[in-house]
Amino acid sequence: MIYLILISSVFLSIYPDPIGVGMGNSGVANPGIWSLYYNPAGISFAEKPEFITVNFPTPPGLSYLTGKILIETFSGNKEDIYPNWLPGLWNEMYLRWSGGVYPVNKYLSTGFSYTYLTTGTTEVYIDTFNIYKFVTYDECTSFSLSYKSPSNHNLFISTGISFKRVFSFLTPDWLVKRIFP
Repeated sequence: MIYLILISSVFLSIYPDPIGVGMGNSGVANPGIWSLYYNPAGISFAEKPEFITVNFPTPPGLSYLTGKILIETFSGNKEDIYPNWLPGLWNEMYLRWSGGVYPVNKYLSTGFSYTYLTTGTTEVYIDTFNIYKFVTYDECTSFSLSYKSPSNHNLFISTGISFKRVFSFLTPDWLVKRIFP
């Protein structure tokens, strides 16, 4: 027996790329790396290996440290300078997306992507004296495969498939057991 489980994850409807958003979220026709998010068949049109990250923090190098020192010196802000996304909805909310495409040959390409969304710290008050804090998050890891059929007339038909693993951490086990013993 084979079971098909459909999971609806709202965080996967937040589009990570500026090109698709600029076209009214119609990124399904984008060839190359952004196809990992919208349409895996499009990764077969990538001509070279690609890797991209969106809203990931800068590695702690010279530019990161220089920027941090300048911001702390002139603004007095001692918070981290990681790029937060969606702060209008919630102060600590952000989305991170990264992906890579590797053309195996002229017709076959593989790709991977990783999506991470957090709403930040959640505070739970169970009694008047204890405050419990934890960070909620959603993540999706995806592996894609695409094949482009050979053509003599520069008209290609491609097909693709993605395998996704979705995980949501909404509340810790100890909290669920305490509320529902």
